[in-house]
Amino acid sequence: MFSKNFITACLKSSSNTNNLFEDESFLKSFAESQIPNIYSIANSNSFANTQLDGISYFSVDLQAGIIYDFQLETFKIQIYSNQTKSNYFTEQVNACEELKFQILHNYFDSLPPVNQQKSELQTAFEEKTCEIQSDADYLLLQNKPQEAVERINQYYKETDIIETPNFWQDIDTFIDDNLTELFFNVPELNELQYNAIQQLAKARPELHIFLAFQATETDTDKFLSNIYWKENSPFQKFGCFSTDFFVFDIQYLIPFENRTFSTNVITKKETDNKAKVEEWKKEFAKKYIPIVLSELQNALQPDIEATLQNIETIQNADKTVLYFENWLSDFGFESQYDALKQQQNELVERLKRQHEGILSEKIDALTNDIDIESIEKLDQINKIKTDVNVIENECISEYTEVLEKIVKLKSELSEKELYIKDQLLAKHYIVDTNVFVDCPEILSKIDIKHNVVLSAKVIDELDKLKRKLKGTKKENVEKALKVINQKLGKKKGNIRTARADLRLLPADFNDKSPDNLILCVALMYKDKNPFLLTSDNGLQTKAKICDIPTISLREFIYGKTNLPVNTQTGTMIDMQILIDAYNVAFKKKGEVAFSDFNAALSKNSTGFSHKQFGFQKFKDFCNSLSEVFETKTNDKGAECLILKTTI
Repeated sequence: MFSKNFITACLKSSSNTNNLFEDESFLKSFAESQIPNIYSIANSNSFANTQLDGISYFSVDLQAGIIYDFQLETFKIQIYSNQTKSNYFTEQVNACEELKFQILHNYFDSLPPVNQQKSELQTAFEEKTCEIQSDADYLLLQNKPQEAVERINQYYKETDIIETPNFWQDIDTFIDDNLTELFFNVPELNELQYNAIQQLAKARPELHIFLAFQATETDTDKFLSNIYWKENSPFQKFGCFSTDFFVFDIQYLIPFENRTFSTNVITKKETDNKAKVEEWKKEFAKKYIPIVLSELQNALQPDIEATLQNIETIQNADKTVLYFENWLSDFGFESQYDALKQQQNELVERLKRQHEGILSEKIDALTNDIDIESIEKLDQINKIKTDVNVIENECISEYTEVLEKIVKLKSELSEKELYIKDQLLAKHYIVDTNVFVDCPEILSKIDIKHNVVLSAKVIDELDKLKRKLKGTKKENVEKALKVINQKLGKKKGNIRTARADLRLLPADFNDKSPDNLILCVALMYKDKNPFLLTSDNGLQTKAKICDIPTISLREFIYGKTNLPVNTQTGTMIDMQILIDAYNVAFKKKGEVAFSDFNAALSKNSTGFSHKQFGFQKFKDFCNSLSEVFETKTNDKGAECLILKTTI
């Protein structure tokens, strides 16, 4: 009926079209020159041939939706088609009052007329909707379209009235994220509802869905494992509930031609459903306990292969049984489950012992097959690491002996990897700004066999610091810029510059941070043995997160030191503590005598004593610091310290 009336309306519209070619001879000459394959007197094709050779009929499937403006009490028709995206049909139907009126009549004839007033819920919903629409309109006037959309979307999620198709199409929007159980009563399960419930189950695998519906042609074999179903709908109306909320159908009143009609919408309210939840779960338990016990028994095969996947499968084989554990005794299955549970535990323990033995043999074989000392290439290290990771990924926490072997082998591989990177391969040093401030001659201290990469941000920061800093540090910055300029001016050299590629920066990092821009440059050289030279602890931490090796200026200058070790704690004395104490003593006296150094150490490091480091005399402690200090005797015969490198 709809298609026929629609086509009729189109025909009526086309019959009013004016003829733009009233001169028949002009029309013929025009046609013969423009479309000779259709109209050609020479080929006996002409408008004079009035014989109808055949008739073909074509159709397009259209669906009509009705948009009701409850504020103005007006209606608009929206036409949908899978075959076309054009608004043509919508425009034509709304322009044709006769067709629009018939569509509305067809719809309202299917609804029951009622003789009642709007509910308080409907009135409040319409008032709130108008308020939200006003807010959105205001935001649009303020040129804030994104905020307007967010305002409407938030209200759409929280609204008390939901159109039924919208509920099923966007079901995840209306179901709280923290739910673990959800119950559906669907008198007639249609395709839209089936797909929505399946989609929800797939998106939320931790959510247990209980579905009751009347017998239909639904393919229940395709239900996901977290959907429990039974073909017995206890209520005539739709309902969806959890422990503390209930979603159900309500009437929504619409006026049309001096009458009021009722259509179904959905609302959601908070309520206590604990008793109902227990009642429903018990009904489902009655069906599922025999099924899952049978599945558990089938899973406990004594000849199953000892793999991690099989162990986890057996361990979780009674997961569904445990979900209905409270009703095992009610239905007489408790003793059967206890026997199966004991069988399950024994099988799991046996498989674990076998699996641990297999992995232990694998890691022993791998360790025996390699000679770490002879390895000179990173590719060899990475290959072995891959093999180790495969074994480690098969382990569980109980395999302590195997895991200890893995940790030992990985530690040896890491040490060898660091040695190869540090001693055998050319490095790319990415130098931080603070390094130039403390050591302006750093570029001359980097061996020519290594490469230096200067971030453009470092140059920018140094340029700003030369105006901001004072004294020695200002001089250092100016000197560093001069050296950099000279180095970059040479055609040959190991210095290059780079601008940050922000695409490499992890999403959680601020792309405006100067440190992160420098880190980006290091990431650009991740496959070229990079070392980020920085004394900034924050930047070092970020680099480690990104697997970029770091080295501080102090470590670079002094290398790996053998400083005294505290015999009580087993920790090496911090070089920075020594340098800080030296600087304090130097400013005080102009030179650093052993006695002044001892006093500064005792003040800066609470509880310090040279005896903690195994020395009976402080003099011997000072002499053990030869990697950091030189010693001399001053004019007065006092022994003094001199810092080897100023940083």
